[in-house]
Amino acid sequence: MTGIRLAEALSALGGVTGTCVVITLTLLVLRRRNATIVAIVVPVAAFASDAVLKLLFHRPRPTGALIPLPQSYSFPSGHAMVAAATYLTIGLLLSDRLVSPRAKTLCVALAALIAIAIAGSRVYLGVHYPSDVVGGLVLGAAWALVGRRYYVTRLRPQ
Repeated sequence: MTGIRLAEALSALGGVTGTCVVITLTLLVLRRRNATIVAIVVPVAAFASDAVLKLLFHRPRPTGALIPLPQSYSFPSGHAMVAAATYLTIGLLLSDRLVSPRAKTLCVALAALIAIAIAGSRVYLGVHYPSDVVGGLVLGAAWALVGRRYYVTRLRPQ
């Protein structure tokens, strides 16, 4: 597998289809209605805020991409934002079911590494500047933390 194909495969995990597949698999594992609400709402909120922010910033994409450029603006990286929101939310929800602090940490760290790999693939492919993906990761992490906070304070079964 070439570097470009690997980066495209990683990038796909942060797109609409990849996100939907991951959320569906997570819902089968979690089997909790309240966790399901958070696992769906957080990525949808990230998708929506990405669209709004792209229209506000109007940042053009870099030139010289390795794949055809998407027809949207560059900042923030939607793939990075949605990946961070989705994978961190899932990591946090799954870690809630674990007992060991080490297992909880590993679960969230693995989720963060997946989001970072997806974000890095967008820079590698040349469709985003590094600042686009950093902004997307930060905003996506913020969405995940908001979702986690809401789950813990309002939805989690006692």
